[in-house]
Amino acid sequence: MKNLCALYLLPLPMLLGLSGCEPAEEKEQEPEVIEYATLTVETATESEGGAVALTSSMCTSDADTGFFEGSFVADSGAMLTIKIKGFSTGTGSYTCTQASDNSTGEIGNKFDNCAIELVIPDVASSVNTYAMHRSDVSDKDFTYSGSCTIDTTYMEPQVQGTISCTGLVQTDYQGTARNPINPDVTADIMTDSSFFCDI
Repeated sequence: MKNLCALYLLPLPMLLGLSGCEPAEEKEQEPEVIEYATLTVETATESEGGAVALTSSMCTSDADTGFFEGSFVADSGAMLTIKIKGFSTGTGSYTCTQASDNSTGEIGNKFDNCAIELVIPDVASSVNTYAMHRSDVSDKDFTYSGSCTIDTTYMEPQVQGTISCTGLVQTDYQGTARNPINPDVTADIMTDSSFFCDI
């Protein structure tokens, strides 16, 4: 009994040493992953569509020109680019259309009101790009005939929005420009898709 009593008088580090136990190491906390954009995508290729979560964002808004641009990226290579002309910090609803001088030849004004471009991973370990306008004169001719809207709200400094876009045309296939473009190979961003970012 005397020896047991003596143990209680030992300092805690010595007791732990005698018992073979060590203080538990604190686990490093994983950094929080923020999903700045969550999309539901439907494509002609079943394995290509589905849920897309984008965990990095960069948004800018020019008060003088009213031009808003948002870029959202995921580690997988997925990317969403949003552009809005005449962006309002109030509640806004924008219908995105291809500019009339964009479908053939020169790229012209590219788009009216707003534009969406979507990059998603391909099953062959590359990426495919879907858009509603031609960005460069090297892009092959196509006419966007889908329907695309962006609705936004703003509470300083954050913009929140929802997206609904059908018939985005595949402009790049497995990282290379499509030639020719097949108007039947498209992607849809469904109505439950949303984004937010600070400006």
